Amino acid sequence: MLSKVILGTVQFGLNYGINNTSKKPTREQIFNLLDYAFSKGINTLDTADAYGDAINTIGAYNKMYPGRFQINSKFKCQKNKKIEEQLYISLGDLNMQNLHVYFYHSCNDLISFPETLVELVKLKKDSVIDKIGLSIYSNDEFEIAIKMSGIDVIQIPFNVLDNLNKRGKLIELAKENGKEVQARSIFLQGALFMNIDSLPSWLQPLKPYVKMLAEVSKLTGLSIMELVFLYVISQPGINQFLVGVDNIQHLESNIQAIEACSKQERESILPLIDQIDVKEIELLNPSSWVKS
Repeated sequence: MLSKVILGTVQFGLNYGINNTSKKPTREQIFNLLDYAFSKGINTLDTADAYGDAINTIGAYNKMYPGRFQINSKFKCQKNKKIEEQLYISLGDLNMQNLHVYFYHSCNDLISFPETLVELVKLKKDSVIDKIGLSIYSNDEFEIAIKMSGIDVIQIPFNVLDNLNKRGKLIELAKENGKEVQARSIFLQGALFMNIDSLPSWLQPLKPYVKMLAEVSKLTGLSIMELVFLYVISQPGINQFLVGVDNIQHLESNIQAIEACSKQERESILPLIDQIDVKEIELLNPSSWVKS
């Protein structure tokens, strides 16, 4: 089950998440967390050029313990700068010879710089990267990624609120077209774990849906975290999913919840989650949150 986990590293370089009250972890804390993740069989990290100094910290760890993790990374296209140049800078910072998946950070980059896909295909042929990925935010972008020849992996937002009602048919279509699908934002930046009455003003429309999730939790006897993991793990069209943590304690609790999922009767629980159908879909995209 833990083989499907990708450890997200945005918290290594930035203060990230609406429900994050912790400071950015120290390098020593990150190294200890990576040691623990490796000991539990987690072998993939997800990072990006935009994640502060996360890449440099991972690179320092890789220098000490080469080969422990395969790395997925994201890039942003820049005028007059070849993808190959950006990639080799990242590889140098990471102390790696190869990336497992190299993701466009946004669909707009692919649309605005279509010639970069030719560069990536060559880099894949030269085994500098194993796979080409695209990170998407909307179903329109999801459709583009599915149809795009050359894209191997699609990273999508997916969770108990941003669920099969929103993505189900496209996940099936991606699988039919031989695309791998990774789920991110499975915690909705931590909003799923907030007290309903503590949701900020701009997220108040989510209150009835979070309440429905709490009712499912009460009915099934499963924690919200267990429901979150049970739902994503149970999707045959989801190959892997990202988990972002701030410290070892968070990762321990996540692993406990993941392992508990294998003991649950899923058929009676998943339909309860699929009854949750959020109408205010803009609130399922944290990048569009208007904070006031």
